[in-house]
Amino acid sequence: MIAIPSVNPMRANSGESVEKGMANFIETVLSRARIDSKRQPVAEGRDNVIGIVHSTRSNGNGLMLNSHMDTVPVDNMSIEPFDPVIRNGCVFGRGSCDAKASIAAMLAAVIDYANQPDRPSPAVFAAMADEEFGFSGSWKLIEDSWPVSAYVVGEPTQLRRVIAHKGIVRWRINVHGLSAHGATPELGRNAVYDAARVALAVEAYAQQMAKQEPHRLLGHSTLSVGKVAGGHAVNIVPDKCAFEVECRLLPGEDGQQTLHTASSFYAKAWAAYSLISKHHT
Repeated sequence: MIAIPSVNPMRANSGESVEKGMANFIETVLSRARIDSKRQPVAEGRDNVIGIVHSTRSNGNGLMLNSHMDTVPVDNMSIEPFDPVIRNGCVFGRGSCDAKASIAAMLAAVIDYANQPDRPSPAVFAAMADEEFGFSGSWKLIEDSWPVSAYVVGEPTQLRRVIAHKGIVRWRINVHGLSAHGATPELGRNAVYDAARVALAVEAYAQQMAKQEPHRLLGHSTLSVGKVAGGHAVNIVPDKCAFEVECRLLPGEDGQQTLHTASSFYAKAWAAYSLISKHHT
């Protein structure tokens, strides 16, 4: 599987059949093991592959083994990404750890279970598309119901059981100013300056979050500005600036409520800076 490229382009609606080779391979493995499988379309040329091992006793709920077929890019790797080798007891190649090792182990497990004469509960294997960027495979997976009551998600944890995980909400803040020539900046309104002030308000809110009661396993919720873009040329006062914010949530926290609270906080900070004008939205 490492030798089958499945690099996620890390952008939306790329039109690339990223996981096609992996999906074909996994489907073939399941078919040879006489395990029922289906492909769940996620995007053009991109499918989840689902295998179901039926129970010999009842139609009750069982376990899902879930991992992903795509990998991060291969830029600047110091080894050949798709020419896997074994060295000192380790496998080297893109995806060897994240997460084709999980897929290999899970396939072996479901095939072994399918060969058991007594299967008290069903088992479902799910190979996901687009985990590394948009999670669209997971969103598609939960559109259907599956005969399971628990999931094991394969990720590189050094075989430690991870029973809690932070959630995530991301948003983009667009700041609008007024363009002007760099020789007369007083005739414009610099969107980068205004965006910087709002970014500082986001930082202040992040510091407030760090004072809240921590989760016993995950610590605090976190908030950070991860990406900024603004301006057209160095001699032009920028009329637009956008930055992207990421918040990592604790179990039980609601993403929409967090977004609303954070937005209210930096809106008040914005007003305190007296930034509202006819040139600004």
